[in-house]
Amino acid sequence: RQRRPVLMSHDPNAIVGHTDTIAKTNGQLHISGVISGSSEAAQQVTATAKNGFPWQASIGAKVVRKSDLARG
Repeated sequence: RQRRPVLMSHDPNAIVGHTDTIAKTNGQLHISGVISGSSEAAQQVTATAKNGFPWQASIGAKVVRKSDLARG
């Protein structure tokens, strides 16, 4: 799905906006979206971004399988 919520600190009460494009290219995720929320978190992101703060997105992930490898 391309449209996913964007939350501050993974908090469902701190809605910032939503994604409109998610693509995997060369093993990297490229995401674009809009600040569509009206929360204090959305206002904080907007204000600090205007001041040049370099926001990044993180994803919530769950380890499904883990393998330990020997060094080298």
